[in-house]
Amino acid sequence: MDLRSTSNPVPRRPDDAGTAEADLADRRAEAFFAIASVGMVQADPATGRILRCNQKYCEITGYSNQELLALSIPKLTHPEDRAHDWDCFSRAARGETPYYLNEKRYCRKDGSVVWVRINASFLRDATGRALRTAAICEDVTARKQAEFALQENEEFNTSVLNSIVDHLAVLDAGGVIVAVNEAWRQFAIENGAPALAAHSVGLNYLASCTGASTEPTAVRAAEGLRAVLAGERPDFQLDYPCHAPDRPRWFHLRITPRKGRRGGAIVSHTDITHRKRAEAALRESEDLLQRIGEIAKVGAWELDLRTHQVTWSQETCRIHEIDTWDAPTFDTALRFYPPDAQPILVQAITRATEHGTPWDLELPLITARGRSIWVRVQGSALWENGQVVKLGGAVHDITERRQVEMEKDRLALVNQQLEKAESLGRMAGAIAHHYNNQLQAVMGNIDLALGDLPPHSPLAQSMGEAMRSARKAAEMSGLMLTYLGQHAEATEPIDLSEATETALDRLSPRSPSHILLRSDLPSPGPAIRGNSNQFQHVLSQLLTNAWEAIGTQAGTVRVKVTTVAAGDIPSANRSPIAWRPSAVDYACLEVADTGCGIEPQTMDKIFDPFFSTKFVGRGLGLPVVLGVVRTWQGAVSVESTPGRGSTFRLFFPRLPTPAPRRRVHAPPVNQPERRAKVLVVDDEPAVREFAMLALAKVGHAAVAAANGQDAVKLFAKDVGAFDCVVCDVTMPGMSGWDTLSALRRLRPGVPVILMSGHREEHVMAAGASERPHAFLQKPYDTQELGQTLYQVLAGAQDETAHDDGRG
Repeated sequence: MDLRSTSNPVPRRPDDAGTAEADLADRRAEAFFAIASVGMVQADPATGRILRCNQKYCEITGYSNQELLALSIPKLTHPEDRAHDWDCFSRAARGETPYYLNEKRYCRKDGSVVWVRINASFLRDATGRALRTAAICEDVTARKQAEFALQENEEFNTSVLNSIVDHLAVLDAGGVIVAVNEAWRQFAIENGAPALAAHSVGLNYLASCTGASTEPTAVRAAEGLRAVLAGERPDFQLDYPCHAPDRPRWFHLRITPRKGRRGGAIVSHTDITHRKRAEAALRESEDLLQRIGEIAKVGAWELDLRTHQVTWSQETCRIHEIDTWDAPTFDTALRFYPPDAQPILVQAITRATEHGTPWDLELPLITARGRSIWVRVQGSALWENGQVVKLGGAVHDITERRQVEMEKDRLALVNQQLEKAESLGRMAGAIAHHYNNQLQAVMGNIDLALGDLPPHSPLAQSMGEAMRSARKAAEMSGLMLTYLGQHAEATEPIDLSEATETALDRLSPRSPSHILLRSDLPSPGPAIRGNSNQFQHVLSQLLTNAWEAIGTQAGTVRVKVTTVAAGDIPSANRSPIAWRPSAVDYACLEVADTGCGIEPQTMDKIFDPFFSTKFVGRGLGLPVVLGVVRTWQGAVSVESTPGRGSTFRLFFPRLPTPAPRRRVHAPPVNQPERRAKVLVVDDEPAVREFAMLALAKVGHAAVAAANGQDAVKLFAKDVGAFDCVVCDVTMPGMSGWDTLSALRRLRPGVPVILMSGHREEHVMAAGASERPHAFLQKPYDTQELGQTLYQVLAGAQDETAHDDGRG
């Protein structure tokens, strides 16, 4: 091709051979050069000055043809590309490279930059020197921009991938690794495997998993990868441990499909070591909290007010005795509390919901298994954006503490009752002593007066009424002491059924006609140790109480005798409050009525002396019953429902053998025939005077002493002058016990009768070395004094005769 410059064409003569063909070829070449779709340019190899160019080249550079002829290739080249480009061009001109091919930037006339691709060749002379260059110039700006955009996109994607801490690998449809991020590569290097096949681009990840067939994790990963590559599942995830050289690690494997027609998958390994450690620490913390909760019996709970979802800890479930997988609702949780406790808890929750007020309550609770316990429920509010959204707190099983507190309260009540009983005992004993001393003078003088009056005279009848009233007063004193357990009659084995039947025979005629009296008495009945007379009084009081409870309406009273095991004796409403079973079995007397019943607020007062819901002056019936039962080592329990009646049960220790048949008592001893001289010692003048008159009436002589000191002086004058001494126990200065000891020092074995307004067992509890021959309970009458004196003197005569026989 002729590359002559368009500004300097080569002339031809018309007569040259082949002129026509040559001209045609030149015209064709010129036409092609001018209309070519690519830029064409010729330049001086030495300077790069442009010698010739076509229109397309002008369009590419933005200059006109004339302007380009004044420029050189280096001038058009972008300054940043100029040095490198000229170096490449010069080496090609010198023949060091076969041709010149380069992509570079041109600076256009308007200042814009265009990317061009230059492909140039050189015309050389016979010596090989480059004469000129001919080049084709293509505008590749659009392609370069696309390449740059693609490169930027790839660089962006690479930077994004490399910024991700997860280990990422891109697999093709066959499981071959086509790309990995920096985290993947670094992990392989850290684990001592920079060239490890399973982590290298171009190697098969699926094959590496399949090869580790002995590791269950690898087998599962291979199965998951196959399923994802085959489109059988949308993804695959797996947590697995990785024992790295420095420390154990945990990773989360996730395999997802690779989008596009080529298919494949994306594999990511996320380091979850910290999460696993946190989970392990959380589990340990929860386990510790659970153990602490089990030991302390404290559970946690939460109520989400937005969803009404209730969340319980395991210990909370255990306290409620439900399975941990049972998720309770609010209503279900509330129903664990008794009806009277539910409004209290609801009110606390309402205040917390509306105002954020915390609460701390102690409430009864019925577990899922029906067991009654006590819990301490604490709660507080959780706020979000000025609104209460959750309630949370703790529930604490305080049953043991409540039982301890209840036992403490019970013991305090027991101590209070014991202190009250002790105080009442001291008071009643003192009152009884002074009361009986005064009654002794009254009853003794009435007794003496009755002996001197005609039996049917009006005065004798009046004195008889006075004596009966005095005896009732003495009986009242005895009842008080019986309630306090200070009046114990002699006991013996008795058949409870037989004693009940005998008492009912005597009491049933008094039963109101509108009340049906029924009995259930086994024969033989259980044997107990008691006193038949006191038992009759006890049953009389119980029946009277039942009849009065029924009132004027028709009703039924049922009397029953049974045997009860100690463990079956109820503890509720049981008296004495400090009583505890000491035997294996107990005989039980049950008296049940269909009367008005007992109100709960009065239940703990029915055994108090002189407490009555009837009228003033009543109130020793049930206290005496309790006193007798207490004396016999038993207990009383009461069950009652207002409007439906009451049941009293008396429990007595059952004897192992049946009670013997009742003995026939011997007739009273006759009065003595001989006259005795008696020393009477009492600080009460009226009592002292009655004793002397009574002794005289039964045929004895008496000498009086106002106190112990006087008695000892009289006795010391002639120690053999007195046959017997009748002495009061409670005297000022020198007591009866002191007097007894002093007299025995003067005359050992002298017969002495002690007398007191206190009961015999109370008096005889004194630990004195000298004991009396007999005891006389005030108030006594003339016959009792004479009979006691006769028995003492008869016994003294027997002892004297026995001593003489030995001597």
